[in-house]
Amino acid sequence: MLRFSGDPHPFLGPPGIRLLLTLRGFIGFFGLIPGYYSLQYLDLSDSATLTFLSPGLVAILAFFLLKEPYSRLQAYATVLSLIGVVLISKPAFIFGAHEGNSQGGGREVSPGERATAVASALLSALGSAGAYLIVRYIGKRCKPLHSMAYFSGMCVCSTTAYALVSQSTPVWRMTKEFWLLMLPIGVFG
Repeated sequence: MLRFSGDPHPFLGPPGIRLLLTLRGFIGFFGLIPGYYSLQYLDLSDSATLTFLSPGLVAILAFFLLKEPYSRLQAYATVLSLIGVVLISKPAFIFGAHEGNSQGGGREVSPGERATAVASALLSALGSAGAYLIVRYIGKRCKPLHSMAYFSGMCVCSTTAYALVSQSTPVWRMTKEFWLLMLPIGVFG
């Protein structure tokens, strides 16, 4: 699409920000992985709520690193988000230790697994915030499609490298259902 739109640098992006685009793709990918890990031990709603802390983190990081303004409204929203995280994560030092509860697909999850999953979801929020911060820093020096292309490229390279290192066997299920599910992901993703 960049090539057909007449972009002068359709494949690698503008010369001055290629390293930033690569970093955005790398941090963005590694911001996703802990979020998916947390889904093994948390309900989708809990995991999503925890990872949605990233906008508040972006605002705080942008204030310190990019010298952007940080309003009282942003501060109040961030504090409310943190209170929500505490209520969702239910740390034992506040709520007391309780036995495993049914989470993550209805199976029993121990308090240790839940704590690890909460920490993983928070790491995902931090990774997402880092990627968004880089996008803000880049600003209008490239087209949004450059950022998406680098992110997609890093996802492909990182998962391929992991598959090669871990010697994972590829799973090919080229059924109608597979393509019916993959097509919307490709179009809308």
